[in-house]
Amino acid sequence: MKNKSIIIFLSVLSCFLAINVIKDHSFQLNTINTTNNQKKQVLNVKKETKQKTKNELVYSPMGDSLTKGLNATKESNRYTAVLSQLIEKKFGYHVTQKGIYKSGSTLWQFGLPNYNLINKQNPDLITIEYGTNDLQLGKRYETPYLFKYNLLLLLNKIQKENRKIILVTTWNRGARSAPYDKVIKEVGQNRNIPVADISSVWKNRTDTYGPRGLKTPYGISDNFHPNNKGHKEIAEIIFKQVYQLYK
Repeated sequence: MKNKSIIIFLSVLSCFLAINVIKDHSFQLNTINTTNNQKKQVLNVKKETKQKTKNELVYSPMGDSLTKGLNATKESNRYTAVLSQLIEKKFGYHVTQKGIYKSGSTLWQFGLPNYNLINKQNPDLITIEYGTNDLQLGKRYETPYLFKYNLLLLLNKIQKENRKIILVTTWNRGARSAPYDKVIKEVGQNRNIPVADISSVWKNRTDTYGPRGLKTPYGISDNFHPNNKGHKEIAEIIFKQVYQLYK
């Protein structure tokens, strides 16, 4: 009977020791896991900090053939490229240019339907340059009233906190530009969005567009779209608005 009691006591003692060993091992594992998790959190914080301090600005221009760069003799002479260079030089950002643009495009046929592509690009800065084709009579025509409605609709889709937007007036359509430029300025004022008025680049000017017949990356130049000088002046006017936003 005594031996049986000793055996029971030893069995209980063994179980107790085994449980403590398991608990101790579990504690060590939890400590290790906690330490690893803490290390991961530190690494993640460092990674996030690195991403936040990365000096990159994503620029997504929206527009038609002007934004595409027609009549510029080099891609680096497009107003979007010149604007990117000015931003980099003045503010020290590394500018990554994305955007959507197409020759002959209008706000309602191309800009508005592709708002989701712009949002996917997650830009810091957007310039919107439409109206030059919208005012042309024909299949692409859009009245000033509808142009305003669609511009507001586009802004509803892409205007977000910490995202900067600049509206750009129309190009080289004479008196027909006035009602659309007025709409652009009204929308800008109502939405507190700066407007780059580029009418001074083409009104009563002949030195900022053409000449016809030059070879460019986009084909042979015409006598309508801005030349290198025109693109440069457009970029400088837009940059004045960019400066106010980033200074």
